[in-house]
Amino acid sequence: MFPIEYLSQILQSFNWSAVVDYLNKPFYVLFWVFFVNGGFILFILVLLWCVYKIYMDTAMGIFISKTKKVCISIDIPKNNMQTPKSIESLFIQLLGTYVKPNLKEKYFAGKVPVETTAFEIVSLDGYIQFIIHLTASLRDVVESAIFAQYPDAEIMEVPDYVQNFPDHFPSDDWDMWGTELTLKSKIKDKDYLPIKTYDDFIDEDAEEFRYKDPLAGVLEIMSKLKEGENLCLQISVRGRHSDATSAWEADVRKEMDKIMGIKEAPATAKTSPVYAVFSPFITIFKDIFSQLLTTEISADAEVKKEEKVELTNWASKLKPDQKITMELLEKKLSKKTLETKIRIMYIAKKQVMNRAKGVSGIMGTITQFNNPNGSSLAPVGDVGTAGAKYFRVAQRTAKKQNLFIKAYKARSMFRGGGTFAMNIEELASMFHFPNISVKAPMINKVESKKVEPPMDLPTLE
Repeated sequence: MFPIEYLSQILQSFNWSAVVDYLNKPFYVLFWVFFVNGGFILFILVLLWCVYKIYMDTAMGIFISKTKKVCISIDIPKNNMQTPKSIESLFIQLLGTYVKPNLKEKYFAGKVPVETTAFEIVSLDGYIQFIIHLTASLRDVVESAIFAQYPDAEIMEVPDYVQNFPDHFPSDDWDMWGTELTLKSKIKDKDYLPIKTYDDFIDEDAEEFRYKDPLAGVLEIMSKLKEGENLCLQISVRGRHSDATSAWEADVRKEMDKIMGIKEAPATAKTSPVYAVFSPFITIFKDIFSQLLTTEISADAEVKKEEKVELTNWASKLKPDQKITMELLEKKLSKKTLETKIRIMYIAKKQVMNRAKGVSGIMGTITQFNNPNGSSLAPVGDVGTAGAKYFRVAQRTAKKQNLFIKAYKARSMFRGGGTFAMNIEELASMFHFPNISVKAPMINKVESKKVEPPMDLPTLE
């Protein structure tokens, strides 16, 4: 008797009406039968997973709250001629601070492998400061990286300015608008393409100051704020585990292969001595079974001709927009990436609140970084403080404001929207110290250059 006929008899003799009657029973009866017949194991596993997640989140929160944080303000000489490339070394050194915690540190102390560092450009009452909020243990690393590129810079610890802002809304005196930015590109929901970087702001025809600093527009908007107005750009970054970075880079390479028309190689079983011994018997068994059911020979017995992919002169076969995409993908991969989250906040006293100037101004200048062939910086609609309409607008707006201000003050990478990858060239383009060509009047700059005292200076005994 052939297996197909035997299977047909089994299906015909099966009592399907009993199955239908059983499924028509109430849900709680079906659930209880499933639960007592082994379903409780699945329930216990889900419960344990939830307990584990809550425990780890709590432990990490306690560890982060106990970690000392500092705010440092950086003032640079007014005759600075450095380009944003100089600040790339700072982000590279931050990548080197990754330390994998051991089992005790991770599961009992809640230690995170990489602390978040926030690079912020803030205008407080129209006074512009460049601030870095970081873990106290990283201060020496950051300061040494800055002094290496800007020997005449002045760095000082300052109080955290966010303490001057309210923790809760609605407020009698304050109003606030805020949003997070994310990357939007032609490769949907992917952060594989870069925004415009400082190389894209070089004017070859200019007689002087060939580099047109994109921060000039941002700083100009910030310098026009009045007393009581505050505008803040926050770029929070942290390094990623090498495995996560490698997986992201592999995904980018797959996208490049897709554009070039290279098909992904099918997964094959790993060859081993045991497989090599039993492989002939496996093939024979598959052939016999295939003959009984379909009368076709197993694919293993066929000698397939490997499909050859023509890789020579692949660039000449791409469309113009595909060539540009390939170049931008290579640009993104050419430098190290960090996990990034960007927030913008405009908070002011109610009597001087001017959204047309603060919100529209900063969002307009941010569009300078939008690359029509790459990625653009776009607001995350469901994370910002806007968007409440039609009913209970005031209450819903206040709730959004409370969530946003809490995340901003904590420099949190977990709250709000998701993070994305930016390489050090992109980060340096958005956060760097302005050169001599930027004329925004309210930037604090070092007026004089510090020099070492002469060797023969007399001293008191």
